[in-house]
Amino acid sequence: NGILTVRQGKGRKYREIHVADAVDKAIRAWLKVGADEADSALFRRIQRSGKVASQPLTTTGLTGILAELQQTAGIARFTPHDMRRTFITRLLEQGVDINTVRQLAGHSDISTTTRYDCRGDTMKISASKRIRCF
Repeated sequence: NGILTVRQGKGRKYREIHVADAVDKAIRAWLKVGADEADSALFRRIQRSGKVASQPLTTTGLTGILAELQQTAGIARFTPHDMRRTFITRLLEQGVDINTVRQLAGHSDISTTTRYDCRGDTMKISASKRIRCF
């Protein structure tokens, strides 16, 4: 249905996330291959042997996977937090209002969301030029 349930986000918060059709399709394909229980974590640890474990993937585990992929692809290092910052900034660049972005990010306080805004001066200049005085 295009909705992911986050049961234990940061601060053990529960929330629902709406995902794009392509993401929904990819998750459904993964569940056909990787899910052994309907209630198990979507992303789980992968043992050195390649076997998928029953425990959920940790932030440290995700960071390690990203580091391996970055090295293989020959791209600059980035963290899961960088991806979060990019997600929030891109939504703001596309004109999504900050309260909706706050909700999508799972922030309870809008000031937290503003700290992730990396749009810089270009957006301020563009906004200033759009002001109509008469």
